[in-house]
Amino acid sequence: MFKRLIESIFKKKHQATYDYFERTKASDNKPEELSAPKVLVDKSINHEPFFVRAEYHYYDYCFGIDDEANNDELARRVMEDISLLMKTPEKIIESLPQLPMSVTQILSSLDNDDFQLDSLLDIIHREPVIAARVIKVANTSYYNKSGKDVLDLKQAFMLLGKQGVLQGVLLGFFQNMVPQPNAYFQRYGRLIWEHAEHTASLARSFFPSKQQKSDASHAYLLGLLCNLGEMVIYQLLIESFAFIAPDATPSNIAFKKLMSTKSKPLTYHMAKYWKFPKPIIDGLAIQAKLDQMPLSENIVKSWPIASAVYEANFISRYQQRIDAKHIRSEQANIELMRLVKSEQAQHLLSEQLTDKV
Repeated sequence: MFKRLIESIFKKKHQATYDYFERTKASDNKPEELSAPKVLVDKSINHEPFFVRAEYHYYDYCFGIDDEANNDELARRVMEDISLLMKTPEKIIESLPQLPMSVTQILSSLDNDDFQLDSLLDIIHREPVIAARVIKVANTSYYNKSGKDVLDLKQAFMLLGKQGVLQGVLLGFFQNMVPQPNAYFQRYGRLIWEHAEHTASLARSFFPSKQQKSDASHAYLLGLLCNLGEMVIYQLLIESFAFIAPDATPSNIAFKKLMSTKSKPLTYHMAKYWKFPKPIIDGLAIQAKLDQMPLSENIVKSWPIASAVYEANFISRYQQRIDAKHIRSEQANIELMRLVKSEQAQHLLSEQLTDKV
């Protein structure tokens, strides 16, 4: 996905680093000649606010705890260069798969009541994977209350509306961006899409009434989008390490650090670049700000949809850790009560986490 971009960044700059690792391979079996390695460990994590530590503990679950990084100097250099690249996110976004015509068509029609339905459905028909996903969404219990099978796109649109069709189209597109399992970090590639869909569903459940249908749709889309930057950073790092030192075992500290600090701003820039609806862009901007400050009751009142997604994101992460026996449900509830502020989230905790253990 990022081959050309990575080559342009690393080809000359890190040739010396790669040569160094090649030269030192021969001495790997002579520990007495090696000095004590420098360890790339984020010593400041214990002094970080609780919401930051909670995020790191999730990454520990995804990537494992790596206090003895094998190639810490290499990881440090890669992390510094990718951090620098994040200052011009357009370069990253331009390397991503092209946004499908169906997405751009729906986005342009969201505020246009005179759009041509047949023209839109014809575009979706030309993208079989996405069309299948739209029909699958229309057959979910959330939209299809009657239980009668929906078999074509026109039926699907009647049930879903434009927001629901956009949801189905995005699900089909984003699945193409889910990282493939990697030899080093197989768990992350397996969990991230499950987490994205779970976060979206949880966020939507914060708005159950018919009067909140529009809010529920925005919450779902925002929940689906909010971790997209993580997927991109993960893929970018995997490809960077593979290019610079293909035989090296990458340090997961780089993944944790960049994801915790850069993924939300990157997601915001992706949505802005793709011209997503303003409520989605604004919601992602709040997600990025909440990476730097704890959630407060004032934020919940001012930004209920963005807050719901933020809380759903944490609840989903803790649920994954509980299911994997990475944390006990009692401890998860204690920690989550420090992270969530809304009544909906607190009610969800009383049902969601205890039922699945």
